[in-house]
Amino acid sequence: MISTRQLFIPLVFVVSAASFAMCTPTNNASNGEGSSGASTVADAQAPETPDAAPEATEDAAAPSAESVDAAVTAQADAAPAVQWLGARTFALRPGARVSRGTNPAHGSTAWTVVVAVASRGTPELQALSAQLTRLRYAAALGEINCTQSAGEPYPATFPSGGEAMMVSVSFRNEREARAFAAALTEQPAWVGRAQIRCAD
Repeated sequence: MISTRQLFIPLVFVVSAASFAMCTPTNNASNGEGSSGASTVADAQAPETPDAAPEATEDAAAPSAESVDAAVTAQADAAPAVQWLGARTFALRPGARVSRGTNPAHGSTAWTVVVAVASRGTPELQALSAQLTRLRYAAALGEINCTQSAGEPYPATFPSGGEAMMVSVSFRNEREARAFAAALTEQPAWVGRAQIRCAD
């Protein structure tokens, strides 16, 4: 009959062998097959690399036509309005016969009709001067400071400042000047004696 002591010794040997096998690492770990858990942790800890920012294209950098138009409109709205006094165009009453004026010397005094004056030079003012010149009138386009009043002062409504421009016609005497002003279909800005400071 087998005793209890004889059965206990082999049983202890089997349990010890099983425990040793569980603690021994397998060869799969050395081949990388058992490292999936470590890789997962490393991947979770690694910061994500942000995608590269797209390069700005030339079309995106260039201003659109709408933005350019808006900027031009805003600039035009910001500019002060042109102050105008006198006739807008040159026209004589039917049957009027008037002198075509004269070109006074620099520093002289002459009877002058200021056909129109504006706070700054404009295409409309240039067109008025060109119209008079084309019809052979002695018209002058220049700064208001070049034709100073020598008698009756300019009205308070006259534009002032360094940019103010006028179209004028000078005459040999008062009669010719007033006849010319009366023959215009639109009232001129001023009639009187003026000192010519910027004549050639």
